[in-house]
Amino acid sequence: MGHATKKLTPEDLKLTYEDYLLLPDDGKRYEIIEGDVLRSPLLQGLEIPLNEVFREIDDHFKY
Repeated sequence: MGHATKKLTPEDLKLTYEDYLLLPDDGKRYEIIEGDVLRSPLLQGLEIPLNEVFREIDDHFKY
């Protein structure tokens, strides 16, 4: 005898707050928006002091 299988719908795949609580604590920023998980990448090692950014901008516009 075969087992009836339920066809998954997009609503079955929507994440909840309970799912959010199970996401890893790996330093990345996770959000669940309308049931979809979004992850922001780590910027570790890519931070640039603001004074360097402003110096580059200033140097670019000097005549």
